Amino acid sequence: MIIYGPERRRARVDAPEAVLERGTLRSRLAELTGGPVTVTTPSATAELGAGSALVSVDDAGLSTVANHDGRPVALAGKAGGKVAVKAGMGTRVARGQRPEKPRPLPPPPAWTTAGPIGAIALADGATIAAQWAPVPKATRYRFELLRGAALVAAGEVDAAATGFELHGAPPGSYTVQVASIDRDHLEGKPGAPLAVTVRGAVVVAPGADAPALAALVDDDPLPAAVAPTPLVVARGARIVTDGSTCSVGGPPAAVTVIDAVGPVTLTCAAPDGQALAPRQLTVEEVAIAPTAGPTIVVAADGASAFDVTLTSGAALGDGWQLEPSVGLTIDGLTRTPTGLRATVHAAANAPATGALRVVDATTQKTLGTVAVTVVPPAVDDAGPAPALPAPGVAPPPRPTRWTLGGYVGVLALPTGVDEGTELGNAALADDVVEGGPEVGARVGHWFGDDLFAEVELSGTPARFVGTPRSALVFAGHAYLGVRMIDRGRYELRALAGVGGFALTSDSPDADDDLDPDVAWGVAATADIGDRLRLRLDGRQHITSDRAGGVTDALRLDLGLEYAP
Repeated sequence: MIIYGPERRRARVDAPEAVLERGTLRSRLAELTGGPVTVTTPSATAELGAGSALVSVDDAGLSTVANHDGRPVALAGKAGGKVAVKAGMGTRVARGQRPEKPRPLPPPPAWTTAGPIGAIALADGATIAAQWAPVPKATRYRFELLRGAALVAAGEVDAAATGFELHGAPPGSYTVQVASIDRDHLEGKPGAPLAVTVRGAVVVAPGADAPALAALVDDDPLPAAVAPTPLVVARGARIVTDGSTCSVGGPPAAVTVIDAVGPVTLTCAAPDGQALAPRQLTVEEVAIAPTAGPTIVVAADGASAFDVTLTSGAALGDGWQLEPSVGLTIDGLTRTPTGLRATVHAAANAPATGALRVVDATTQKTLGTVAVTVVPPAVDDAGPAPALPAPGVAPPPRPTRWTLGGYVGVLALPTGVDEGTELGNAALADDVVEGGPEVGARVGHWFGDDLFAEVELSGTPARFVGTPRSALVFAGHAYLGVRMIDRGRYELRALAGVGGFALTSDSPDADDDLDPDVAWGVAATADIGDRLRLRLDGRQHITSDRAGGVTDALRLDLGLEYAP
């Protein structure tokens, strides 16, 4: 027995009898081993058998009986008269009147929302919403949300509304059902339930550790919550889920790091691929600035203590790193109430301008940079010390950088009957040139901190597949590249570009030839000196094959890179 309404405290339950003076009583009894339950109201007495039925009493003492399914309900009016209310029927008994003739209950609405429904619960829970088609005889609708057998939320809307929204739902599996109520206040049987899955997630502030996802209590009712406003998070915050994948304009991931500012849409999918309702977020920037001015000033071969403020309209954590550029080192890093405090050291030959990257220690995401100006050390007899940048005046722009490098490696050219390269226009498979060791040089030009262009020239002593004749393969390529990962001493870059291979040989059966190609690859570097890096490159070149299609050549190089 479930009794609803503000007067439920006045209903006496002493099985197998109940007295209902005002409110609503719902019976959902699969079986009755002790016979029917008798429910007495101010105007009637009803005997409820196995099945599902509803008995309600309004302020005037009008009793309403709706038999949704199961055995007939025997209803006797206190003023006389008896009726049997079969499944799918309902009737009323006014105080001092005989029961009305039973009549059909209104049919249930049909869902127009395709199920199952999926939603993602963040700090404020999830919003569950569904729509249904209107029922002509309905003047109101009643919806219920159940977690297992427990009713966790319910409500009624008038006939003008054909949908509902419930807010604050925690993670879990639910079902939602809706029933029609006609003008006589007879409530029909609920329609087919709609499955609802709410997946758990948590927003983790940049620099913070992820908390554990909240545990559930299966029969907890939903809190009374209004429609949520978009959550406010800081740029660099991450979404940690219970196995779902999410994205904010990028590829889906189990841990999504937000790299945007302003209104964004969070889209997620459950582990089984079910789409979850999107959530709106507002992303605030993280402002990073030295407290003493626009740039940190340190003398070459010296040190300088400094403070950096971290401010945002959303919460920030305490786990931060400072990654210095070449020639700088950091020690004594601590978190302060307003930002970070540390000491920067500059080598004697440090560049005149440098930077400190502010990095989330967990995600290794860079949230911003702080400019560093390195000045010559002051000397007692050399006159006044160099002027430092005036407060409020931006430091000069970082000069464009060039890099020079050389490398050795291996060039692998395909040699199959059809997929071999078309280089040399050989008529026979025995005249297809194969690869060999290569040696080359490259020049790079950096346009900023992360974007660069590069030119490579190389030569490879080669031979033909079926003859002892020699050949020489030259290659030239131009690339555009981007630095994807920067960990101080270590970098990972991606490159893509165009170029070609040229062949010259002593074979009478192969032409001196030039074939264009497109290429892409990656480069990994490690600092081994002040301006010297060890570099490992891999490339894939797409070029013409002997069958009129395309094939690919592969390269692996090891070299050195020098930044003058």
